[in-house]
Amino acid sequence: MVERFDLVSLINDIVELFRLKAADKQLAFVHNQHSLPQFLHGDQKRLRQIIANLLDNAIKYTDRGRVTLTTDYQNDQLIITVADTGCGIANEHLNLIFSPFIQLRGKGLYKEGIGIGLAICKELIKLMQGSISVQSEQGSGSVFTVNLPLKTDSTKASKTSGLVIPYNKHFGKLQILIADDNEINLILLKQLLLKQDCAVDCVDNGVDALNMIHKYHYKVAFIDLNMPVMNGIELVRLLRQENNDIQLIAISAYADRQTIREALDAGFDHYLTKPIDTKQLNQLIHCFDYD
Repeated sequence: MVERFDLVSLINDIVELFRLKAADKQLAFVHNQHSLPQFLHGDQKRLRQIIANLLDNAIKYTDRGRVTLTTDYQNDQLIITVADTGCGIANEHLNLIFSPFIQLRGKGLYKEGIGIGLAICKELIKLMQGSISVQSEQGSGSVFTVNLPLKTDSTKASKTSGLVIPYNKHFGKLQILIADDNEINLILLKQLLLKQDCAVDCVDNGVDALNMIHKYHYKVAFIDLNMPVMNGIELVRLLRQENNDIQLIAISAYADRQTIREALDAGFDHYLTKPIDTKQLNQLIHCFDYD
């Protein structure tokens, strides 16, 4: 959500948290803060997630030395740089690090987890119309630089009406809509579906989902049950009243029989619980026709 927020306080909160995390690994944590405006207009939730993921990744892959966060603001751009003295990345692997569910193997490279932090970062940065680049040398560390167009109080920020990613028409691919107000869950599901060569669009509430389904010919929609404006149950009932034959898949953290029965009775064709099982999802996708 685009809003006015205190940039300096946000950065200081993040620095305080990750200074402690670095200390737990006996790493030095350095923050270089240049000319920052006190307030900016933008999505502070996404910004916090981007910086946190980059710092978490840097600390995770650094066993000795330091992690450095540099923040600057120039020409209506917030510039965030995260540098570390960790294991670094070989040049031939740089194009893989933003791919979801991929972890590089090698000395100091493999850590516990599923390898989604940088993929989430890239998606969030794209949603904020920014860019990310990386410089790295194996054995010497890495430097990640993010540029985000964010306005100060002196300039008006453009308003957006939530998360709506435009229709992504690709002939021969399965056309899928995801409706989920939890941005991280949405990004993870999107990445799983892209790995299955699907064309994926995303919205974050039931009303936008209804409008997109009316406007475009989707084969399948993944619908979160608990969304603002219009929840998943209300949405599916409207679609079934219209005799819309789209395949509707409920996604929810609730796994109790009553919730599942309510969803299926309302008109959902399938029900998946979060976190979504990759094997179950892939089997389901392969049941649908591609045209």
